[in-house]
Amino acid sequence: MVLEVLRTYIREHSALSKSDTETSGRPGADVQAAISVLARRPNHDRDTKRLRLSNADLRGLDLSSSHFEFVDFSYTDVSESVLTLAQLQGASFHRSKATHSGFAHADLSGADMFGADLANVIMCGANLKGAYLVGCWLNDADLGGRKRDDGSYRTHPADLAGANLTNASLERTILIGVDLSTVSGLTADQVRSAITDESTTMPSYLVRP
Repeated sequence: MVLEVLRTYIREHSALSKSDTETSGRPGADVQAAISVLARRPNHDRDTKRLRLSNADLRGLDLSSSHFEFVDFSYTDVSESVLTLAQLQGASFHRSKATHSGFAHADLSGADMFGADLANVIMCGANLKGAYLVGCWLNDADLGGRKRDDGSYRTHPADLAGANLTNASLERTILIGVDLSTVSGLTADQVRSAITDESTTMPSYLVRP
């Protein structure tokens, strides 16, 4: 009951208008407080209920280390939000907007990110195993790893094992150190538009540009 009240409050106080949201105010401290409570909801609620936070304006919020497994964020704007270490397994970001957000070391395994605007996001170290990235925009996003002089990773690359990148836009996407050997839907044109180096592992069907 309490969770449903919080969910309704968030949606009513952060609903996206039909007009351009760039001119509207961002969600206030009350929405941040309410969503922080939802992020700590008990395990049995996370496992049995698909929380819906679709069509919401959640820009600029701190959602780091939150638990939003299987939550529906479709058509929601989470731009400039912090989702570092967030648990987002199986979550839906279908046609959502997350530009300039931080997903470093977040778990997005199995997430649906169809058509999402992920331009300029930070996804270093993120778990994107089996993620559905079809038609999404990853322009200027950073998924790459950085190594120290001794060869150890300072920043780990994202894990894209089994991810679907069909028709994803990868203009200037940093993929240094990323293993792309098991992704599907990747084309030579996408690879040429991205930033790669010798540490990027390509699928067997593609030749390194």
